[in-house]
Amino acid sequence: MTGAATRSPDWPATALVSGLSFIATLGFRSTMSDLGFLLPAGLGCLGAVGVSLVALRRRFYLGESVALSFVVFGLLGAVAAGGLPTVDSYRAFLDGLVGGWSTLLSSAPPTDLTAALRVVPYSIAWASTLIGCELANRNRFPIAPLVGPLTGLAVTIALTVEDSRVAGFQGVAFAAGALLWSAREAVVRRLANGAVLIAVTALAAPIVGPVLPLVARTDRFDLRQHQERPWDPLSAPSPLVVLKASLKQGRSTEVVFTVRSVEPITRWSLAVLDSYNGVVWSVADDGSDAPAGSVPGPTARFEPVDTRLPEPPHDIDATRTVYYELTIGRLDGPWVPVAGWPDEQHVDTLADLRLNIATGTLATPEPLPPGT
Repeated sequence: MTGAATRSPDWPATALVSGLSFIATLGFRSTMSDLGFLLPAGLGCLGAVGVSLVALRRRFYLGESVALSFVVFGLLGAVAAGGLPTVDSYRAFLDGLVGGWSTLLSSAPPTDLTAALRVVPYSIAWASTLIGCELANRNRFPIAPLVGPLTGLAVTIALTVEDSRVAGFQGVAFAAGALLWSAREAVVRRLANGAVLIAVTALAAPIVGPVLPLVARTDRFDLRQHQERPWDPLSAPSPLVVLKASLKQGRSTEVVFTVRSVEPITRWSLAVLDSYNGVVWSVADDGSDAPAGSVPGPTARFEPVDTRLPEPPHDIDATRTVYYELTIGRLDGPWVPVAGWPDEQHVDTLADLRLNIATGTLATPEPLPPGT
């Protein structure tokens, strides 16, 4: 028994859909710390094309095509995440499939491309290519396959930071792709295709428009702004109180932290106070002169940070970088000592580190245990 009637593979349409789907994922260039996301994105495009062609040649029913897609998606997903189909790769793939999206939306760019985060561009490229290829090979409506790459572009835009150069390239590529698509159809169908293309453009304009050249920039959706922040830095002990307690008699030989560094470091900051009048203190001034991109309010100004930390304000000298290893001994309170403005951090525990982007103060709601 054979499946539903099918058409022979539309190779030009398949190539155009997969190419535009890959281009849609280039937006991750502004959010990821390197170009490593291109490999899983490319693998997602190729895998989806292969699944679509196999289903077409075998004349699979829709349910069979979906089952094949799920199986191959999982098999190649482990490769996209870890490089080899090992147990750790499958674990990273599942972690990225479930939580990679929220992790990316709650990360301060540039974000390190972990194994779990590699699943995000892979999934977007896979889904957009598969949708486009299925519509190209099974649907009689010529312009419909563009829905796949446009979907991938919309999702990528929602997850990434705007980059005018990448957006300009994507805009030109999608415009050229739409023109090529229309040119390959019969003359008698161009009017209908043009009407549908206008409708699709009108629907996509609110999503794609903000990232095109010469359009005002908008901020990326930040999941952290919609998450409950149970920790208020102003409820913690004042840094001055912590410092004063460490100077009491009997604590002079107590090791608070130790440092390893090739270059000598003579000055350490526990916390930088925005204001202090002898009674009231603040480490997160929410005044109107806050740096651009900061979130108003004292609690929201301490933002969760990842390996790469936000760039310092323009009045901070960032020409000299010092690398050091700090081991916690007995550190009271939430304030984490730093030398200069913290640029990146690598913590060997699951520490919830927060950075005040106005002062460079690094803190943690849960004190770091000795040996961190």
